[in-house]
Amino acid sequence: MADLGETGNMGNLWTLLGISFVFGILHAAGPGHRKTVLVAYFIGEGTKPLKGILAGFMLAAVHAASAIILVGGFYLFTTRSLLVSVDQAQTLLFPLTYGIILVLGIWMVVHGMKDYRSPQSPEKKNNSLGWLIFTGLVPCPAASAIMILAVAGNAATIGVVSVTAMSLGMGVLLAAVGLLAILMRDRMTALLKNPEAGRKLELVLQLLSGAAMALFGLFMGLGYL
Repeated sequence: MADLGETGNMGNLWTLLGISFVFGILHAAGPGHRKTVLVAYFIGEGTKPLKGILAGFMLAAVHAASAIILVGGFYLFTTRSLLVSVDQAQTLLFPLTYGIILVLGIWMVVHGMKDYRSPQSPEKKNNSLGWLIFTGLVPCPAASAIMILAVAGNAATIGVVSVTAMSLGMGVLLAAVGLLAILMRDRMTALLKNPEAGRKLELVLQLLSGAAMALFGLFMGLGYL
């Protein structure tokens, strides 16, 4: 990053992009990054495979973009340590995010029971997808670290480029997780030839997934509070 900022060498740029992209995949494979939420949501909510892929990339984009905005904002408006400022902001954002996950889980349970009694169109069934994306509001710690390093080295623009490539790598893995959850749900419901039995399985999947998501949001939220 330092050499790229000084020389503008395109070879260094491609190296940085490649490393950032691969790091994004490896980083997203670790704990966190809303994989649990993605699986629970798409196992519970039937939707098209394309939406699972888009949700993965959008979730990664929000997760990384929030780090860019947060670090950039503190850099412009505060003279305190960026690391301390970002850490303090995350302490507020974590309970908010897990609160959203809790509400989304409860909504899935209520919505599942209502939809079983009076089925709705797929368009209405998936109007909560935006809230799922919004759970990526908490800045990615690794993306924040890259941005802090870049800002400290007077290479903020290069940091943004690196974090963007990293978010694409994260998006690849999260999209794969979302797609796999949708295909698993479709496969399970397809095994039941009886339409009524299929509807009951969909209800069970949605209730269990919603309850799991709500408990996850409650457990993690209380931990941060």
